[in-house]
Amino acid sequence: PGLVLETRVAKRTAAAGDRIDARCGIVDTLGRPALDPHGDPLSDSVAFVITYEDQDAFAQGGEGQVIAAHAGAAIVRCSAPELGLIADPVALTIVAGPPVRVITQLAEPVAVAGDPVAASCLAFDAFDNPVTGAPQALVLSPMAPGSETTASSVTATRAGAYTVSCVIGGAADVAEDFLAVVPALPSSLVAV
Repeated sequence: PGLVLETRVAKRTAAAGDRIDARCGIVDTLGRPALDPHGDPLSDSVAFVITYEDQDAFAQGGEGQVIAAHAGAAIVRCSAPELGLIADPVALTIVAGPPVRVITQLAEPVAVAGDPVAASCLAFDAFDNPVTGAPQALVLSPMAPGSETTASSVTATRAGAYTVSCVIGGAADVAEDFLAVVPALPSSLVAV
């Protein structure tokens, strides 16, 4: 009589890969731990069921613990079937984890020597959630004299085949893109 089941989580926002440390507890109407007839916490002797909804938002970690997986909204809820108690749900927000994979995308596969080509970096965490806002840099290879890179473009001044790669801290799996640079027209033509 007068028992309340609570769902407790360590934090309401978790990054993909974080452990979801959900716990259940039974309290009385004043919020104190409910006790059994022997004066022991009722929470120690009751079997709880923890439900994770949306199930796709979660995964099982290496040690069998539940971890956040896919970015979005999710719910955790405790129940105590033998007592007929169901707790109010606890809403969680799952955000992308740290970047581990990056894809380099050039706006154009062919450029004229000296013309900048826009490039973008698509980063993903270990669960394929898009990661935004990570500091990035572009690398042009081979790097010839006069060539330059910014955070969002590359410019090669010599004709040839180049590889462009995004560099984002922590992202070891990098898919590069390829750029063919053709000679520019001469700046002037002289008739002979």
